[in-house]
Amino acid sequence: MTSYTKWKSWNENQFGLTSKENALYYEKLFSKYLLKAKNVLEIGYGNGSFLNWCKEKDLNVYGIEQDKDLIARARKLNYKVYESISKIKVTKFDLIVLFDVLEHIEQKKMDSVFKSLKKILAKNGKIFIRVPNGSSPFGLAYQHGDVTHVTTINGAKIAYWSRFNGLKPIYSGGDTKVLISGKLYKLPQKLIRRALYIIMEELIRFIFSPLPRGVLSANLLCILTHDD
Repeated sequence: MTSYTKWKSWNENQFGLTSKENALYYEKLFSKYLLKAKNVLEIGYGNGSFLNWCKEKDLNVYGIEQDKDLIARARKLNYKVYESISKIKVTKFDLIVLFDVLEHIEQKKMDSVFKSLKKILAKNGKIFIRVPNGSSPFGLAYQHGDVTHVTTINGAKIAYWSRFNGLKPIYSGGDTKVLISGKLYKLPQKLIRRALYIIMEELIRFIFSPLPRGVLSANLLCILTHDD
């Protein structure tokens, strides 16, 4: 076990398991943002939660990781995973997903990353990105809670990297929340908190205009597609 997998408590016997909460989260992402796909690539698949969900949905899923332990665990379960994009024989993907990945990459390398993503993205495909929200005070805990995070990211930066590398954002905003997760007794509390969140965000955006949507969200979601 590498030091990073040990720190994340990613044990081998837990690899490729999708919690009910994560499954509901992925379901909501796909339905809310119309993420239709046959060939899916997840870059930085970590403990394999999303890989497993895609497999259960009969999607043709591929993964990329640099951690040798995580690659070995995935291959043991017959996932199609690789150390880099160049190793994959399939050249185009309908959906490319990066959950909490870009913040691990140095800013000077971002142009190269976005160029590589464009090359393997199908004509009508989408790139889905989630990062700690650099425009939110509540994103600081996520950004600085991991010593391997080297770049603070917000929607403006992603728009910049996209624009100069043949891509364009079609969505940028706060993270998606799952209100109903099987524990119905918590639903009223979640609804109240969600309503207060919306009110507070709109008030802050009004007072400190201009501010982007999702300014109070700890995570930022962005969806990109070809700029042509």
